[in-house]
Amino acid sequence: MEGWERPQSEVARSAGDAWIKEGSTLGLSVPSLPARPVGRNLLLLPNHPEWPRVTVSDPLPVPWDERVFR
Repeated sequence: MEGWERPQSEVARSAGDAWIKEGSTLGLSVPSLPARPVGRNLLLLPNHPEWPRVTVSDPLPVPWDERVFR
């Protein structure tokens, strides 16, 4: 999706709005801007019928590379 990484991206916003309106999937995997090209974030739709099945696990440590914070 061309332009998704731009601040205030209308392309990304429109895609997200359409996903919410459609409501057919519990989750949507989207690119993670700071961890591209491989990082992903999972957005969850709390009004989806499968939402009650979502569980939370214990957090895992993330080995951050200090260069990210420079």
